[in-house]
Amino acid sequence: MDVKEILSKLTDEEKAALVAGTNFMYTNPVPRLGIPSLRMSDGPHGLRVQGENADNGVTGSDPATAFPTAATVACGWREENARKIGEAIGKEARHYGIGIVLGPGTNIKRDPRAGRNFEYYSEDPLLTGKCAAAEIEGVQSAGVGVSLKHFALNNSENYRFMGDSVADERAMHGIYGAGKTLDETFGLIETVEKAAQIYMLTAHLPRKNTIKDEDMLKLLQLFGVKNYRKDFLNLK
Repeated sequence: MDVKEILSKLTDEEKAALVAGTNFMYTNPVPRLGIPSLRMSDGPHGLRVQGENADNGVTGSDPATAFPTAATVACGWREENARKIGEAIGKEARHYGIGIVLGPGTNIKRDPRAGRNFEYYSEDPLLTGKCAAAEIEGVQSAGVGVSLKHFALNNSENYRFMGDSVADERAMHGIYGAGKTLDETFGLIETVEKAAQIYMLTAHLPRKNTIKDEDMLKLLQLFGVKNYRKDFLNLK
């Protein structure tokens, strides 16, 4: 499959549909180009496979192995442990017809009170990056994709959809961004930043990449942000 060729043939509506999804945990297919619908499963330390009428909760899941949490794996200081877990998760994903596993979680632990710290490896970006890269390689060895999640600054489970996480640029790149460059599956560190009472998507890019203003404005419009000012955009 030539990805670049297919992308050139997709209409804007089809591209938007690919990221919108269809039934519970399925992506939209594009039959005319041979793009199938992919099934996803939540993670990150094992599958949470639910039917199409599920409530996105913890009930009614199909049987799956509960692997040690990321926090426990990192305590072993052995990348091979993370890789073996990834391989096993990949095999179970194939059994259930899962194309993409939502995980691992690579957020850096910033506050000991954060409700999902157990899903993250460490407060150290090097250890986090090494463990995440190993688990990703393990999952992908089974022909299953991953969707890295909780990228950065997910510091509280309470009010997580409206909270304001504040960090300076040095911390963003040196702590939250450092681990992401190790696995090479990560293009953007996405976070929500409150600017002039407007919640906005801000993208901090690795230094080797660039992004055009007009492309970022299209992203903002895609996420429903209509009232913006250009000087709010932190473009690198």
